[in-house]
Amino acid sequence: MEIPAYPASRPLDVSDGEILKPIFNLLQPVISELTFAGLFLFRKAHDYHLSMLGDSFLILGKLYDGSACFLPPLSGDIPKALDTLFNDGMKLYGGDEEFARLYLGKNDIVCFYDRDAFDYLYLREELATLPGNRFHKKRNRISYFAARHGHSVEIFSERHAKGCRELVSRLLEITPENSLSLRLELEAASEGAAMARYLVSIRKGCFSPLAASIFGFSCAAYLCTPPRKSSISLPEEKIPAFRTGNRLFLIRSFRMET
Repeated sequence: MEIPAYPASRPLDVSDGEILKPIFNLLQPVISELTFAGLFLFRKAHDYHLSMLGDSFLILGKLYDGSACFLPPLSGDIPKALDTLFNDGMKLYGGDEEFARLYLGKNDIVCFYDRDAFDYLYLREELATLPGNRFHKKRNRISYFAARHGHSVEIFSERHAKGCRELVSRLLEITPENSLSLRLELEAASEGAAMARYLVSIRKGCFSPLAASIFGFSCAAYLCTPPRKSSISLPEEKIPAFRTGNRLFLIRSFRMET
């Protein structure tokens, strides 16, 4: 579909993967939002739209507080695009340190670290081997889970996705209506499980069926669409309900088996 000229825009569509995946593969971004699976699954939560500002490819959206935002422009005259969007009162979300160094050096631009996104992006090898003191807590949680639960490894199938969606449905029933961000992320997780094979290619993706029946696997699509070739994105890290040994066991199994 045609992408309109800014300030017009259109909603993100599943067919846009054909456009965005090659761009992300070329750019090798270091923020987890810049994966097509992440954008598509959270398109409702953040109202993602696409637009072109001259030769700059834009991803527009909203933060959880409803304020307008945009992700780092993907191409073209990035400084000009930034000036236009900032002048229109929009916030930039997801600029990494290199992007900030190159484009955000103006004195009138104030940058903030998103502390909720820390402990969120990992090197694949480190997540598979969990070396050193930094991963001590994760090793303990995995050991705790493995010592108390039987497990096996299976190729992901619709049976696992069905179990994930059923569990998410039950979690939604007990999630307060005013917990908007959590409800939106639960819904995205459910859709991720349902569309994992469509959004990504899971060739040798092996998962523990017990862990796959637990909420952590619902974000399987993310595990297969890292923002960088040597990294892996863990969106579940943002939500306390995900921080359990079974999820970590699942993720480590995936990294060691693929």
